[in-house]
Amino acid sequence: MAYDRRGRGGPPRRTGGDPPVRRNSHYEPTQRRSASQPSDRRTAYVSGERAPAYRSAVYEPAGTAGQPEVQPRPTKSRPRFRMTDILIFLVAIALVMVLIRPMFAFSQTTTNPNDPEGGGPVAAYPTITEIMAANGSALCDSRGEYSDWIEVTNLTGQTINLAGYALSDDIESPDQFVFPSVVLAPGEAVIVFASGAQMTDSATELTAPFRLSRSGETVVLFDPYDNPVDQVIFDSLETDMSYARDLKNPNSWIKTHRYTPGYPNDDAGWQAFSETRRIEGSPLVISEVMTSNNITLTDEDGEYCDWIELYNRGTEAIDLTGYGLSDREESPRRWVFPSVTIEPGAYLLVFASGKDRVDPSGVLHTSFRLNSIKETVVVSNERGIILDSVTITDLASDNSTARVGGGDVWEVFTAATPGYPNTDEGFNSFQEDQLAATHSPVIISEVMSGNSSTLQDRYKEYSDWIELYNRGSEPVSLAGYGLSDSTDRLGLWVFPDTVLNPGQYLVVFASGRNEAVAGEELHTSFSLSSLGEPVVLTDPEGAVVDKCLVSGMPFNMSYGRGDSLTFLYMDEPSPGAANGGGWPGFAPQPEFVLPAGSYETAQQIELIAPEGTRIHYTLNGDDPDESSPLYTGPISIG
Repeated sequence: MAYDRRGRGGPPRRTGGDPPVRRNSHYEPTQRRSASQPSDRRTAYVSGERAPAYRSAVYEPAGTAGQPEVQPRPTKSRPRFRMTDILIFLVAIALVMVLIRPMFAFSQTTTNPNDPEGGGPVAAYPTITEIMAANGSALCDSRGEYSDWIEVTNLTGQTINLAGYALSDDIESPDQFVFPSVVLAPGEAVIVFASGAQMTDSATELTAPFRLSRSGETVVLFDPYDNPVDQVIFDSLETDMSYARDLKNPNSWIKTHRYTPGYPNDDAGWQAFSETRRIEGSPLVISEVMTSNNITLTDEDGEYCDWIELYNRGTEAIDLTGYGLSDREESPRRWVFPSVTIEPGAYLLVFASGKDRVDPSGVLHTSFRLNSIKETVVVSNERGIILDSVTITDLASDNSTARVGGGDVWEVFTAATPGYPNTDEGFNSFQEDQLAATHSPVIISEVMSGNSSTLQDRYKEYSDWIELYNRGSEPVSLAGYGLSDSTDRLGLWVFPDTVLNPGQYLVVFASGRNEAVAGEELHTSFSLSSLGEPVVLTDPEGAVVDKCLVSGMPFNMSYGRGDSLTFLYMDEPSPGAANGGGWPGFAPQPEFVLPAGSYETAQQIELIAPEGTRIHYTLNGDDPDESSPLYTGPISIG
């Protein structure tokens, strides 16, 4: 059953045969035209011929003297109106009102069911409430395509069957898309994809045979009698931006990236729609992100670009064809993957460089860059459903935000691990590959940032220090090489013409004294923080040849390269000599199951630590060391 503008049942839109007839003895409808039949809607409600134009009276001159003849002043008789004339006049006015009322659909109004605050009145017809003319990744249709779309909503207080209503982008062609029987309860909406291929199976989705122009155009909604009941004119729209009606003020429209197809055009509607576009527990996750890469990793062009790391924590390979990466949740497929597969337990690195490279056999680059102040990174499947996302704020240069242990806990890493597990072992593996790639004979071999008793300088002070080593077979002049404790300011302190022979070690004190005289004790212009910071070595051209990301550690402990040239924490520093053994990292503090307190009876003390951790303890208050008893189970106290 179709409904006319007054909500009464009426004949549905017809596509042929006899024309529809209004039940009104004073109205003779014209033959309904087909979609191909031309018409001028501007004259649809005008009858009769155009009235003749008024002309001025012309008087002919009289007499031979050229003087006008005086004519008697015409008199007018007062018109007499009969009762039948008055009745005909009133009926004519009524007929005109019947004909022109459909042109003013919003003259009939009702309460908006989607506005609990009782905003402005709305039309007593279905209403166009939202339009998207450049759908990049906002809403996917059943064919996996991102077609433009139009939202029609029942803002009235009564149920409406859309059968016979029509949508068009041309007011002269109302039959471009005719709705099938679609019943909308008050507040319900339906989406019509403007894909260019008509489908009217309401069990799946509705598609119109026309497309929308992102540069702007007109969309018209017609009732079953070809009367326009709603018309929207919009100008240019950005990708994934909608043109949405303000439900509290139906005559007001806004452009927004917070689109809400099928939901009310407000914050709650955006949140509700967003929840439908997420999948929890996806095997594909974002595992690490760096938004300001100064010295960590270069791309194939030798440039330091930001990057995003994905991880497959599932048990099966994932074909990423058509998947998306984005820095905006409202456009989850801003950059689309080529035909790439990520194996179980594997990592995939994508540079967020803006270079937009999608060669499946090459290095991948997104079409966008990242912002280190605040950024959101989103990965989605081919239908734009968000699989994982992370929001990053105020991330320092060469720090990364990383997922810990493959779970949902995120931490800031000063030692990033692109392409490797987010662990100390992963960092060391990354460092090995980086060192092998540089081919530099001069490397940083050991650093101490908390020297209180290990090595004195010539001023009898215990300054922090940095040790270099020539692992090559030729002497190297360090003239022009630089050291820095900042990734944003490389080469803060520059070496004099000092030669480092093969197999030789050189200690430089990080005292802040800024002394650079060849043949004498060297002091940088900066000192190191015991809380941890980077140490960067650059060559005379300013290129990074090695780096050491020092974290906080106890006093008189150093951070140096072991036999495999990976960095280890060493409790026996060796400035100026070969390094000994050490540990890849510090274990977290063990947890006590029994709360601290005073107990009157004997207690069993149980400790919890990550698997593979060794715990040594004492019972007399002394600091434990490796010679102290090894924890193997609960300890009896009391």
